[in-house]
Amino acid sequence: MINFEPLKLENLKLITHTIGKSKKLHPTTIINALKLAIKIASQKCLGTNSEVIVNYNKLNESLSAFQIKKIVLSDSFDPISQIPFNKAMFLDSSIKYKKKDIENGHPVYLAIPLNVSIFLRMATQTAKHLLEQKALESEQMLIYEKYRYKVGSIIPVIIKRFEKEKIIVSLIQARTNTGKMSATEGYIPIQHAAQETLHVGSKILALILNVLPTAVGPQIILSRQSPLLLSTLLTENISKLLDNVEIHAVAREAGIRSKVAVSSKASQFDPVGFCLGIKGEKIQQIVQELRGEKIDIIPFNQNDTQFICNSLTPAIINHISINEINKSMQVFVSDDQLSLAIGKDGINVRLASILTGWCIDVHSDSISSKTKKQANVFFSQLSNLNELQIKSLYDHGIKTFSDIIKINLEQLEKIPNLNLSSQQMIDIKSKAKRILEQKRLSSFFLRDFPLFAIQSQNTSLNLLVTHNIISKQDIDVLKNFHYKDLIDICFCPTELLLSNTQMPLEKIEKIKHFIKTYFNTNTIRQ
Repeated sequence: MINFEPLKLENLKLITHTIGKSKKLHPTTIINALKLAIKIASQKCLGTNSEVIVNYNKLNESLSAFQIKKIVLSDSFDPISQIPFNKAMFLDSSIKYKKKDIENGHPVYLAIPLNVSIFLRMATQTAKHLLEQKALESEQMLIYEKYRYKVGSIIPVIIKRFEKEKIIVSLIQARTNTGKMSATEGYIPIQHAAQETLHVGSKILALILNVLPTAVGPQIILSRQSPLLLSTLLTENISKLLDNVEIHAVAREAGIRSKVAVSSKASQFDPVGFCLGIKGEKIQQIVQELRGEKIDIIPFNQNDTQFICNSLTPAIINHISINEINKSMQVFVSDDQLSLAIGKDGINVRLASILTGWCIDVHSDSISSKTKKQANVFFSQLSNLNELQIKSLYDHGIKTFSDIIKINLEQLEKIPNLNLSSQQMIDIKSKAKRILEQKRLSSFFLRDFPLFAIQSQNTSLNLLVTHNIISKQDIDVLKNFHYKDLIDICFCPTELLLSNTQMPLEKIEKIKHFIKTYFNTNTIRQ
């Protein structure tokens, strides 16, 4: 049998040593790259379909290569994958003992030693390429492992270029195996960019949102918009903040304005002052990093009403109406405080809603007065309710028939000063539902006569007699069906009036026309 001297590993090691050392690759990675390089080089010479195996002897650190061929008895054979029996015997005399196996159809293979030195030059170039590829993959894996554990933390980046849907940045913290700074890139999706002016080359801080492994390397996704960026900046830039202050919530419109709710971990300690610093010096550092974004530090309070008042700073709140069912609050301020409470383009109340988790509507006191009168008009139709009961409902956010219908009996029972039995509450809810159905059918009333516009007008049915529209007997008929004023008739559709009163259609249309003209005339005068 022909044997070739195994290739000592040092021969190739010397050639690839520089690459291996500079890339800091594991010895096993180098050996596997060498084995694969020799296999690729030999297959280029012997044929791509040739079967080649490369063995590594750990004891003497040598490499041996073999071509595997199937032994055949026929003179017609594939020279790449097969070898005739006589030639196989010349290479290995022990093959003669396996002739019967071949004749019986059992496959027999011969491992033919290869002279690795022949493929050395080609294998060296291939090994270099493989080692460089392995080094690149190793660097990418190290970067991936490094940054995937930093999701949620802040890193410095440099703006590299602007694309349609993202901002490409360079991560200046990424180091390679060589210890040099790498040009690892990340990107800020456009939906995670703040409303700020940035330029190529600008150095900024960004929050790591996610790290995804890809075929071309890790994708590092960053954010300048996340509320977590602000809370992390606070904890990292304000010394001992976590020891003294708890951050409960953050609401941001990045680049414009933010609100942060904080509380003290110790009694008699001002968390807001601690975060702001003397003359606001602590918070100003963060404002500068966020390119002038205004930051409100809000004292957190377990009482929702007080917390909402705090969140609307710098506006002064006069009073609040709570609707526990919808988790909403009507906030009332003086007329001169309205724009301050709402903020430019509604940003102050919007951030306050996000911060507190409540739906907040801000109104001036002048509007509040009209709204109360409107509620009185609504609930005066529920004959069982007096002024004190209506006020209690209003103060707890129950202002319309829809609110009455939605609230359950248990919630109604908890409202102070209501003093109604369960049956009375059921009757009120039923009547509210009936009136609301009438209201929905009476679209002309809703369109032309808003309730707050008629609350101070005379709505007596006697006006119909005074203006010779109907007789006193007709008034009695209307009252028998609980139409006690003009508003009740407005709520009721024509079909229902016809059915209830049995009046002629012409008379009912005359009544409706008078009411519409009457309210239009008096509303214009107001």
